[in-house]
Amino acid sequence: MGRFEPADEVCNGLDEDCDGAIDEALGTQDCGLGICARELPVCERGRPVDCFATAGARAEVCNDLDDDCDGTTDEATDIDGAECVIGLGECAVVGVGRCADGEALCDGQPGEPVEERCNQLDDDCDGQTDEETVESATPCFVGLGECEERALFECVAGEAICPVEAGEPVPEVCDRLDNDCDGVGDEDFGEQVCGVGRCQHVLVECLPEAGEVVCNPLEGALPEECNDIDDDCDGITDEEIVGVDNPCRVGRGECAAEGVLFCFDRAVVCDAIPGDPSPEICDGLDNDCD
Repeated sequence: MGRFEPADEVCNGLDEDCDGAIDEALGTQDCGLGICARELPVCERGRPVDCFATAGARAEVCNDLDDDCDGTTDEATDIDGAECVIGLGECAVVGVGRCADGEALCDGQPGEPVEERCNQLDDDCDGQTDEETVESATPCFVGLGECEERALFECVAGEAICPVEAGEPVPEVCDRLDNDCDGVGDEDFGEQVCGVGRCQHVLVECLPEAGEVVCNPLEGALPEECNDIDDDCDGITDEEIVGVDNPCRVGRGECAAEGVLFCFDRAVVCDAIPGDPSPEICDGLDNDCD
């Protein structure tokens, strides 16, 4: 029987190098690019191993990988040139998408944030709605007068409400307060006539700035005069001008007569009637009353 010389091993299922092993030491091969890249044996079970370079390829996405196994990363992804939204809340605008270093970006200029208001919108563009609104720092009140209650506004379902209830009204009294809570204090009080004569005047029973008004029937009283007016406000007119406490005399000489003063037609007169003059005689008297 002939003797074979050892030879280089080839992929054929034979032991060419006569070392007792088949198809060994043929090594490996690099196959594919990107996510398809892998290392394969050159020979398997006596047959050469074929490289399918795009096995496992998929559509390119923005992930810093070569998904379609063409040797280029993140080219022509589904976000390039697509519409996208940049910014939050009321600042959000439509921009144009692009991929950079495996990160999806949106090119555009978002709006400017403003103070948050109670309107179910994200005005300050922080991703939250109706938090710390302008209204929540604003005082509010319900009710009028003594029924008024104060608090700070609260935002509920986009509506600013005052979270208190007004007090209960009571009948109005004259105390410079709005007891019946209608916005007017010390109303519903009538008028009264105070004093007589010169002092008579009409009073409003309650004044907001002064409270309850007290009648002074002698306010404005003066000494009585003959003027057909009750100057001293006692209900009698010109009474201190008439009577025996005010004696008077009219006429001259023997014609003179005594009387008392009284007031007539706003003039003070003496109620005596003088006598008639007579011819003068020698008796030491003024008979002709001259």
